[in-house]
Amino acid sequence: MNADPKNEPQQQPKPRRRFYNKWLYSLGLVVFSCAYIFLLSDSNISRHRVLNQHMRDLENEIAKVENDFTENDYTYEEISRSPKRLEQYVRENLKMQRPEEDVFVIKHNKPEER
Repeated sequence: MNADPKNEPQQQPKPRRRFYNKWLYSLGLVVFSCAYIFLLSDSNISRHRVLNQHMRDLENEIAKVENDFTENDYTYEEISRSPKRLEQYVRENLKMQRPEEDVFVIKHNKPEER
């Protein structure tokens, strides 16, 4: 037996083992990248969920305001031709009243967001 390291051929890793090492390295890189992108970065999944919910809330609010606007929208012709419409418009939008009337305004306080 020869103990001289110069004379002995160096053992090369088996091709199959090299394939698995490359595959595991690639898989690890993909897993780490996905974890960083979806969990640790500034644009992670939970932030996207919060922003999507906020966007849906704003879209619902826009639809509600558009509905209210179309329901309470009076044209100039309607107001000028009908005294009943004029009175309704003045009461609703300008908060006016007749001299003998008492008007109570009820305001709803929104709960504070935490």
